[in-house]
Amino acid sequence: MLKLSLARALSTSLVFAAFGCSIAACGGSSGGSILPAQSPSPVDTSPSAHRTPGASNNPAVAPTSSASQFQIVQAANGYGNVTSTLTLQLPKPPTPGNVLILFVEYNVGIPSIPTTPGWVADASSNIYTRVLHHVVASGESNSYTINIGGAGGWAEGYIAAEVAGVDAASPVNATSMISVPAGTTSFAFNAGQAAAGTKPLVFLSAHQTHLKWTSISAGWTVVVQNHEYTEELAQGPIQSGTSGFSGAAALSAPSNYTGAADVVLLNAPATPLNV
Repeated sequence: MLKLSLARALSTSLVFAAFGCSIAACGGSSGGSILPAQSPSPVDTSPSAHRTPGASNNPAVAPTSSASQFQIVQAANGYGNVTSTLTLQLPKPPTPGNVLILFVEYNVGIPSIPTTPGWVADASSNIYTRVLHHVVASGESNSYTINIGGAGGWAEGYIAAEVAGVDAASPVNATSMISVPAGTTSFAFNAGQAAAGTKPLVFLSAHQTHLKWTSISAGWTVVVQNHEYTEELAQGPIQSGTSGFSGAAALSAPSNYTGAADVVLLNAPATPLNV
């Protein structure tokens, strides 16, 4: 009789144990881990990725997510000897109300200020670079022909980005155009003041082909790279105060020429967008 009772008790325990395991397997655990967000993959800057003149490149750009809802929608780059107008080819037509930011690098000197309708020349460095912006209107295609200042210099490389969540009435808050001396691998950039809520972009150029960007300060994410002149566009964190910021990017080897580290601060709309 005792053996029979023990057998029944053991059988009952096994049933409940199996039932409990089944519930755990189906329901999961309340303490389960969540996969971390993925960063955009670095862009291939090897010689095999060298662009042909006028070509555009659009890597997989990971959208930025923030309270102000800034977002890099797409990017393009190219190069070629251009003396008067530059043809910018985006992968797809941009969205009306978004803002295009264009960084142009010249081979020698800075020519006169561009006069293309709808494009605003925000700033130029004392060496080779200029930044322009354009607010996208309805019905625009993915191709733009832009006056880059006449024959005073030859445009060699450019990087452009379409940015959503920018104040279309006043896109650019401030710029900081920095010349980086030749012979260094560290390209420092900064903005002395940065209004709260603004979004910083930095354009970096070694002004020398066949080098490679190896790192950038924490909090900054590479958007796109251009093999020509070893150019790079990166985005930084939305600013929470007015104390300004600083950062740096590193080259694989010293450049033989004066380079650039150009910062643009973008304004958010007064009323946040709903996306």
